Amino acid sequence: PDLAFAFPRAPYPDELKREGPIRVGYSWYPYTGDPAAFRESLRVTGDWLLGLIDRVVEETRADPARVCLMGFSQGGYLAGSLAMTRPERFAGVAVLGARYKTELLDGDAPELTRLRLFAGHGSRDRSVAPGPAAAHVEELRRRGVSVDHREYDCGHRVVPEMVEDAVAYLLSSSA
Repeated sequence: PDLAFAFPRAPYPDELKREGPIRVGYSWYPYTGDPAAFRESLRVTGDWLLGLIDRVVEETRADPARVCLMGFSQGGYLAGSLAMTRPERFAGVAVLGARYKTELLDGDAPELTRLRLFAGHGSRDRSVAPGPAAAHVEELRRRGVSVDHREYDCGHRVVPEMVEDAVAYLLSSSA
């Protein structure tokens, strides 16, 4: 096929505590504030997601060299961590409302220079401040990695223009 999309639900049930009835949502990883545990949870969930991607590629007969990954918020952190630790698996990665986890890099990042990286963030995001995301984009650029970074007039959410820009950017190099 020309394009195949997968929209997996995060694997960890998570109780949403807000006004009204308690609901169950899903998260991509447990987060306790412990950096070592956080890295391990990103690795475990990343391995699970890579297995899912492998199944989608096989079932759709997609070209594994053209796989792009996009994530928002927790999914964006997971996508950004996979870009840093498993860049050979992707043609491009889009991180929305999160940041690239540059602290996972060891030294220079020459393997990242072939990737199409997109970073989209709400300029009024109060959940995940846009400043650190921009700082990590600059860190990647200092390492010679090209990143298309854009801010949008919104809070912590995905707006249609953000997705349209990310998809257009990722697809522009994967033909």
